Amino acid sequence: MYKKLFLATVMSVATTLCAHQVVTQNVGTNKFEVKFWAHGDFSPYKSNQLIDAKAYDESLKEIKTGINYHFGENKTPEVLTAAKPAIIASAFDAGYWVESDKGGDFIDGGKNSVKGVVFSTSRSVKLGKTYFSWNQNLVSPIGLKLEVIALSNPFKLKIGDYLPVLVLKNGEPIEGIGFEVGKEKSKSVTNKFGIAQIEIKEKGLNVIAAIDSEQELNDPNANTLLLQSSISFELK
Repeated sequence: MYKKLFLATVMSVATTLCAHQVVTQNVGTNKFEVKFWAHGDFSPYKSNQLIDAKAYDESLKEIKTGINYHFGENKTPEVLTAAKPAIIASAFDAGYWVESDKGGDFIDGGKNSVKGVVFSTSRSVKLGKTYFSWNQNLVSPIGLKLEVIALSNPFKLKIGDYLPVLVLKNGEPIEGIGFEVGKEKSKSVTNKFGIAQIEIKEKGLNVIAAIDSEQELNDPNANTLLLQSSISFELK
């Protein structure tokens, strides 16, 4: 019974939070901004929602990376790297979604901030990997809890092509993981090897996100962790 309720809650929350991911954009020499991409547009966010950002070169060696959060300045946090990256990976706290007798909504502080009957609370965390260049070294994982890996060069794709991707959870291939591609839910799911074929439907910014969830036992303000991990790249 609990499993059915848990799955129903996850499906409801995932539908509500779809098409919200983090991507990184270049704004200068070794200077980048992590942006919150929502339904095709960029939305402002609080600086403390950016949990982390790490950069990697073409050999997947980690590059020294720092973040200027601009706390109190009403500016988007800047990511500064010591060298030109091939990938920047970021982690983002998208907050708490609470289902209560008053309906569903994003609530700062989770269930502790709700008066009335609480049915479920989900904490949403976004992991994003943005590709800036490509070589075969980049098919190796960088160690994200949930990680999507492009298995071929995404910059050579054309509309209608398929990109093979590998999804790992805790370093192991995971079967049955679904995706959001851009603003739409994809029909693709990972096979027993953790691999799926994702159709490319548009030029410009492409965002491919794997969706997973699990029971949350470490956060007293949430009973579900909704974890989404994406790759993004610009297709010219």
